[in-house]
Amino acid sequence: LCGPYREYHENGVMSQKGIYRKSQREESWKSFYPNGKLYTTGRFLEGLFDGVWLVYHPNGLLKQRGSYLNGQATGLWEFFSESGYLSRRGHFLDNRRQGPWMYWSENVPMQPMQIVFYLRDRPAGPMRKFTPEED
Repeated sequence: LCGPYREYHENGVMSQKGIYRKSQREESWKSFYPNGKLYTTGRFLEGLFDGVWLVYHPNGLLKQRGSYLNGQATGLWEFFSESGYLSRRGHFLDNRRQGPWMYWSENVPMQPMQIVFYLRDRPAGPMRKFTPEED
């Protein structure tokens, strides 16, 4: 495959679009829900996820934001509830959670729930849980 690429859902709505070079996804790509709303947007480099990728909920609000390097999740990632509230935030290193991750309630804006420290994608060290009355 080489050149612009389009794929469609069974209902005829575009499901994804981008560019192929040497049979690999390259540059900017977008994917869409069957109703036509944006699902994902990001870039590929030599067929691997690269740079910032955004994923959206079916209601159009941001679901997650994070970066890739050489196809591996890296750096700060943020996840949001369907209501648009920040629900998780932490770092990836080589596609694994690393360091402290903060978790918030998906229903109450910025209500902290817990902090978990990860080492190579496994909980390690102290974990802190919050109760609703704590600030």
